Parts: sequence; structure tokens; C-alpha cells
Amino acid sequence: MDNTDEELVLSMLEKERQSGSSARLKRRSVIDRSREEGHRQLFNDYFSENPIYTDEYVRIGESSAVECLERFVRGVNEAFGVEYLRRPNTNDFEHLIQMGESRGFPGMLGSIDCMHWEWKNCLVALK
Repeated sequence: MDNTDEELVLSMLEKERQSGSSARLKRRSVIDRSREEGHRQLFNDYFSENPIYTDEYVRIGESSAVECLERFVRGVNEAFGVEYLRRPNTNDFEHLIQMGESRGFPGMLGSIDCMHWEWKNCLVALK
């Protein structure tokens, strides 16, 4: 390199130093996350012809699943126990009787199996 080229390079470096920018490229680290392998495994586990997991949504051990269920049950009890998770009282019975009567079922407490009723508006395809 002759003096002119060297002066030009030094001048450019000095300008970059003063402006705060850097001519050097910053290297980025690349982390191999094996995305293709993860996709293949997910597909084979859940969506292939013979999936390993059919009714499970996550891979957790039995003790973790039991712990989660117990926490869920405690949460439901704390949130709804006082109002819903108790024996029905007289007011509840009266309310259920009134609901049944308004729907054409006097004296009924609870649900009824309607599988044997004829449905006059049944779709032809279901008959």
C-alpha cells in the first residue's frame, strides 16, 4: 500500500471513530436449536399414523399430573365451594321445583333422560 492509500484508510478510520460507528462487522452467535428434529418428533408423537400420545397434550410424569390436578381441585373448592359444592337447602329445592314446573315437569328435581322421547321436529336424516 502506498502513502496515499494508507492516508485514506487512516482518514476513514478516524472519521468512523469520531462518529461512533464501527467498520467491523459484529459477529452473531448461532445456536442450533434442532428445529427440524423437534418438528419431526412432535409430528411423530402426536400426528403420525401411529401416534405415541393420543389423549395427552403435554409430556409430564404421573406425579406432576396428580399435583396439578390436586391444585386445580383446591382452586375450584376455594373459588366455588361455598356456593356450589354443598348440600342443597330448602331454597335450592324450591328453585329447582319451580324451574321444572315452568318447563312442564312438575315435581322434578334434576335432569331427565330424554333419549326415549319422540322429537316431532327431528331431522329426517336422524330418524
